[in-house]
Amino acid sequence: MYKIYLKNRYITLSKEPDRIQKYSLIHKFNEEDDLSLLVNDFLKDNEIKSINIYDNNVKHLWKIFRSLFLEVGAAGGLVKNKKGEFLVMRRKGILDLPKGHIEPGETIEECALREVGEECGIEGHKIVKKLPCTYHIHKEKGKDALKTTYWFLMKYSGQSKGNPQLEEDITEIFWMTPQEIEASKREAWPSLLKILNECHKY
Repeated sequence: MYKIYLKNRYITLSKEPDRIQKYSLIHKFNEEDDLSLLVNDFLKDNEIKSINIYDNNVKHLWKIFRSLFLEVGAAGGLVKNKKGEFLVMRRKGILDLPKGHIEPGETIEECALREVGEECGIEGHKIVKKLPCTYHIHKEKGKDALKTTYWFLMKYSGQSKGNPQLEEDITEIFWMTPQEIEASKREAWPSLLKILNECHKY
């Protein structure tokens, strides 16, 4: 299953109808033109909170869905320190994690490490393992863009608490226990919940 967010709204692509969540619309994929119209309606109408689009060949559906957008890539990190706390930031008043666009010639791992260092002002963080990707839709260069963000669990053994990159609208960074993150998840973008939930596993 793929879950794609537009702020607090979302589209899921699944092999079969998703009976677990409630949706504004449930749609059986038939052809590309129908999908394009449905997605355009979703983008324009804020009253459509969620759509479940399903097809037996969900990978084919995902490929066609992606073709409707300008695709962009980003990478970021869920950073854990020696105390078992995780690095969290506040960006434009919303709870967030460090991430950013992949630069030309840069691997996703290099991007993730660079963005964490730049946005949080830390050094000495290392990748431990890859985490699930997240997907969201936004405007980029005047076009509807589908951003795939590649996430990595990282360990940090440094001493600095870090410094927020103010020019990226990051007003503060702080270290939180998994319990504190759980209590604050409502302050985060819904697209990040899958990554924040990973805190309890490590």
